[in-house]
Amino acid sequence: MRFLRKIKHAIIFLTIAVISAFVNAEEKISVSLLALNKEKNTAYVDFDQSINLTPELITALKRGIVLKFEVRFLLIKPTKFWFDKTILEKTATYQIKYKNLIQQYEGSNIKGEKQYFNELRDGINYIENVRHWNVGIIDNSSDYVSMVLRVRLDRGGLPKPIQLNMDDDMWNIESLTILDMTRVK
Repeated sequence: MRFLRKIKHAIIFLTIAVISAFVNAEEKISVSLLALNKEKNTAYVDFDQSINLTPELITALKRGIVLKFEVRFLLIKPTKFWFDKTILEKTATYQIKYKNLIQQYEGSNIKGEKQYFNELRDGINYIENVRHWNVGIIDNSSDYVSMVLRVRLDRGGLPKPIQLNMDDDMWNIESLTILDMTRVK
């Protein structure tokens, strides 16, 4: 007990430091409004996201580095007595890059459609809202399923010198894993 009295202040300080680090951690990609729609046997996903780029990333983008984001979606059917069953899994990418010759940003959304913008914010807005994304074919059952969605910067698509410096948090852009239960109709 005497030992605990002596280190009590150190434990309290460390606890406060860890909690403040989690509270002050800025979420660079936040996903909201995750919805699953079914038309005939095809599942479509809609979601909104907010991408917050740091000034360093904006500078890197203007110097020609392509920011390619990877979206991973899982549809899982919970089972009572065994592991949950993955019904479908879909991975897609979207990207934004700066075309120096024409001095415009090129946004390529999750469907592969490209569009050019004069302002960076317009290009980010173009790729942020995902509507009617075809994730696959599902059966006709009307059970409850879990949707899992995660968005992250595809660091494998960055230039090799940047890949060597992966400990830098500047390139660690990802969303929290979103888990949502819904009923397939």
